[in-house]
Amino acid sequence: MKKNFINEEEVEAMKSLPLLIKKLNSAGNYKQAFKNVYDAMSKYPDNPVPHNLLGILLEKSDDHNLAMKHFRIAWILDPTYEPANQNLLNFGDFYSKKHFAYSEEDCPKEKKESYTIIYDDKHIGHVVKKNDYYNLD
Repeated sequence: MKKNFINEEEVEAMKSLPLLIKKLNSAGNYKQAFKNVYDAMSKYPDNPVPHNLLGILLEKSDDHNLAMKHFRIAWILDPTYEPANQNLLNFGDFYSKKHFAYSEEDCPKEKKESYTIIYDDKHIGHVVKKNDYYNLD
């Protein structure tokens, strides 16, 4: 049975790995980037970060199918890991945006919309954005 505990070494390694891979990618040092990702993947096989980063490296190497598989693996390992979800969205259609989400900082911030229900004269409720509701004349 797998133990559920927080490994501080793993947490620190997974915080620094995306930044390192991003730097290696921008410097064009793909061989070292692949090596670092493979090392992290072998050391922490249940962590979504190395799979997401491997997906980015594969996408940059024009291996789209394998890249998408690794984005999905990262998402399956942790459905709350936003970079994997963002990469699936960015590269999952024909008109990909070519924007890589290495870490949470690369993901767009979600805006929370406030909604309210207004009732018309027939007592039918309509869900509208609060900003639109207060701007109605």
